[in-house]
Amino acid sequence: MTPLNLMILRVVMLTVGRFYPNQVRRLLQKLLITGKDAAPFKFVRQLQWQDGAWLVTDELKSDAWDQVESAGIGGDQTSIYVVMSRTFQRGQLQPWLDLTDKAKALQPGQILKLQRKL
Repeated sequence: MTPLNLMILRVVMLTVGRFYPNQVRRLLQKLLITGKDAAPFKFVRQLQWQDGAWLVTDELKSDAWDQVESAGIGGDQTSIYVVMSRTFQRGQLQPWLDLTDKAKALQPGQILKLQRKL
């Protein structure tokens, strides 16, 4: 949030939010968190326990792979802002798994499939 947005939020909370805190909270959640448009992708993750390790199968489908600029898997990825969702975890220090080349090689409608053992 920018300083101007923080000042506006503070004024709203000191006026309207003082008397209607739950309504303001619901409105902010809808605008900032749950009111986002769906991404143009379909994602499926399967977890299977095999031979003492997790087999993770990720599938990502897109109708327009040519519009994808970059793709990857990171340990610290978040798609929405939730207060306290960004507390430090050691997994944030892991490097990203870059899948950009694989995504760019796909034709529209094809599935990007990745299997990993953890």
